[in-house]
Amino acid sequence: MTALKILYRMAIFSEVVTLNSMSCAAEQLGISKSVVSRNIKWLEEELNLSLLTRTRQSVTLTEAGRNYFRKCAPILVNAHKLKDEVFGENNEMAGEIILSCPFALYQPLIPPLVDSFIKRYPQVKFNLSYSAPGNEMYLNELDIYLHLGPLENSNLYAKKIANFKFGCIASATYLENSAQSVDTLNDIRDLNWIVHAVKGQVKDITTTTPAGESVTFTPLGNIKTNFGNDKLDFVSNNLGVAVLPLLNIQDKINSGELVQLLPDHQWMTLDMHAVYSYKDLPLRVRKFIEHLSEHVPEYLPKTHH
Repeated sequence: MTALKILYRMAIFSEVVTLNSMSCAAEQLGISKSVVSRNIKWLEEELNLSLLTRTRQSVTLTEAGRNYFRKCAPILVNAHKLKDEVFGENNEMAGEIILSCPFALYQPLIPPLVDSFIKRYPQVKFNLSYSAPGNEMYLNELDIYLHLGPLENSNLYAKKIANFKFGCIASATYLENSAQSVDTLNDIRDLNWIVHAVKGQVKDITTTTPAGESVTFTPLGNIKTNFGNDKLDFVSNNLGVAVLPLLNIQDKINSGELVQLLPDHQWMTLDMHAVYSYKDLPLRVRKFIEHLSEHVPEYLPKTHH
């Protein structure tokens, strides 16, 4: 196998891993799913290894695939960097920025921030994707991953961008139909909760009262999910109450469609970091991180305590 074919199949394999789907990888690369499948098969035959376990809905890495991915990701990053260095040697504000973030951050933040950055630096291009929180195994392939929550990997570099506040949210229709008082924390605990659960394990909720008292309780409800947008959909469809990021819903609160319960309580805050694998970032990536730090706070709702 020639070096060109190795790099080509390595890139296809990495795209499949990154998107966790052969169909999505094919669409992203502009080739057919059968071409993706054949190249993965040829790569496995050449290496004499099984890299992926395939199901109808997804693909998962084998242990050999995981090891191969870790080793090939830096090679592809260096290939991208070499291309960008040659392309932008006379103008560092050119080339591609590869960025991924959780779905909850994507829609309210990424399109307007990318738009304003490109207007300032029109020779910069973006390769954008969103992923599930914690799905950061392919960070070596990215320039930036926007991470929401505690940082767990000490081998990565990170810059704090902003602090995201959450609120206890229900729809006005749900509250009207429930005919329950919602004046105190005890009242709210008795509502039907859209419960955040990971692998079936319900996550407790902690809130801080205006007096500074920390209160933790286990929410009770008839729906469990680990996906934030599901919780928003269920709340919007009048099925219960949930703790949600205010960033995504401030317009609905302002319109009266959704109601923020006990707004004088602090429900949850999470830091957003720009996470990256390499200390020496290209100028365009450093500038975009600075752009995020400067402008993300403009999109955050103002809260009052």
